[in-house]
Parts: sequence; C-alpha cells; structure tokens
Amino acid sequence: MKRTLKLLDHLKQQIIEGIPIIGAGAGTGISAKFEEAGGVDLIVLYNSGRFRMAGRGSLAGLLPFADANAVVLEMANEVLPVVEGVPVLAGVCATDPFRIMDYFLRQLEATGFFGVQNFPTVGLFDGNFRQNLEETGMGYGLEVEMIHKAHKLGLLTTPYAFNPDESVAMAKAGANIIVAHMGLTTSGSIGAKTAITLDDSVGCVQAIADAAIGINSEIIVLCHGGEAQSRFFRRPSTEYGYHARLRKVTMRDCACSLLADEDAAACEMFSLLLADLVPELDVTGMVHAQPPSMSCGAACAPSADTRCFLELNNVVCPNL
Repeated sequence: MKRTLKLLDHLKQQIIEGIPIIGAGAGTGISAKFEEAGGVDLIVLYNSGRFRMAGRGSLAGLLPFADANAVVLEMANEVLPVVEGVPVLAGVCATDPFRIMDYFLRQLEATGFFGVQNFPTVGLFDGNFRQNLEETGMGYGLEVEMIHKAHKLGLLTTPYAFNPDESVAMAKAGANIIVAHMGLTTSGSIGAKTAITLDDSVGCVQAIADAAIGINSEIIVLCHGGEAQSRFFRRPSTEYGYHARLRKVTMRDCACSLLADEDAAACEMFSLLLADLVPELDVTGMVHAQPPSMSCGAACAPSADTRCFLELNNVVCPNL
C-alpha cells in the first residue's frame, strides 16, 4: 500500500505541474524497454498486446482465442525482468470462471505486478450480448469486485469505466485511477476506422470524471481510446506542453535509442513514424545522425507547429 500511495502522490504532483500522465500497453519485452526509455508513467500488460504484436487487432483479446489471464502471466516472464523502475500493471479478466480471484491477485502481486486493470472487459460489449452476460453471471459487477479485492491488497487499481454508473461503482470499490474508455484505439495499421468523435469524447469523459470525483475527490481520471488520444499526436496546437511531451516520448527518446546502433531497419521505422506524426515533413531522405539530433536531407516546408515541434525534439532539418 505504501508504494501505491507514493506513486499516486507522484502522479498528482505531475497533474499540478501540468505534466500529462502516460500509460502504455506492452506486448513484448522490447516494447516495454522503449516505453520506459521514453518516460511513460505506467506500463500495462494485456492479452491483447500479444495479439497486436502478432499483427491482429486488439479485439482479438476479447474473443475465445486464448486464456487471457494465462497469457498475461506468460508475458510477465518476458516483460518484468527488463523493466527497471516503471510500475507494470496486469490486465485481469475478472469474469474468468476458472480463476479463484483472491488467489490469482496474490499470485500477480507475488510475480511482481504493481497493480491491475480490468481487461478483457465486458464494458466493450453492448446490446443483447452484454445483457445476456449480465444475466448469466459474467457481468461488469465481477470486474468491480476484482478491483475492490485488489484495492484491499494494496495494489494500484486503474479500471476502465464506460459510463458514469460504472465510474461510480469503481470509485466506490476503491479505484485509485479511473480510465474513461472512449472505444478502440484508431491509430496504427490495425486500429479501428470508426470511433466516437473528439467533441463527443469531451462530454463523455467529463461525465465519467464528475461521477468518480463525486465519490472520491482524490481520484485520478485518465482517458483512453478513440480520437481522444490520437488527436494529442496529430492536431495542430499551441498547447506545446501536451503537443511536445507526448511526441518526445514516442520519438526522441525511443527513436534515438533505436538510431544509436545505426540500424537500417530502425532508421526506416523512425522515418515512417516521423512521417505519420508530422505529415507535412518529407522524410524520404532521412539519414542517421549522432543522437540525440536527427537530420533530414529532403526538401521540406513544415508548418509553424511542426517547426516548433522539431525544435523541441532536436530534429534538425538543414532546409529550415
């Protein structure tokens, strides 16, 4: 419990200072290593991470392709030994009918996990199927119960909530952090193509936050999914605290580590990443330079926002 409280104090100080809190999913050990190098605050192991690393979509983690909880335990052996200081959380399938949850949570703690999150979650289901899950003893209430048990053990609890009612239930269960879920992520080659709009997300996240804070004024609320997160990377903005911080995590720290070995594949990966994040910049002529500076040999005419971003991230283009 002491280490959980210490982490929460640290995260609250970041909020006071206006520093975004960033949690990242990891599907492999190398992903976790570079996420830590990039400065993330939390790393989460989900069974869906394994599917994403295999080129499949995240929703594969909600279908009967593998034992979700067993996959997370297997991933722990790969990821936990290579993460030095960032708290690693376990995605727990609380509706698993073949797990004694009290024992399983203690097993996760003994393995080295810092906390838990409710994934796979029935919150991603709706309609008749969701109703039938609730009616047959496999509903969201089991996830609330799991979070309550984890909280009593002193684990960090960061559950997904999809509406104000679920937010209230999780807050009452003792959740430390509520993650307002806005649907499947839309970025990347295997992300969703449709999602709730950013404008609609604002109202939904606020409603979930208000509900949680009404129960516990000290609770932290984050958001996940849809356009709510991809816009932080893509939209032109003068809010450079968010604009630059998130891109530093993705590019400067992680990509510079890759480029330090002058690996051709890594250079190509970074070029594609830069092109995705800064579409105005032609990176076809990018070459390796001594980290932490990058150089772009191609002609480019970036916007003012992109220019500011490049300066903040030590990406040097001789044509500017």
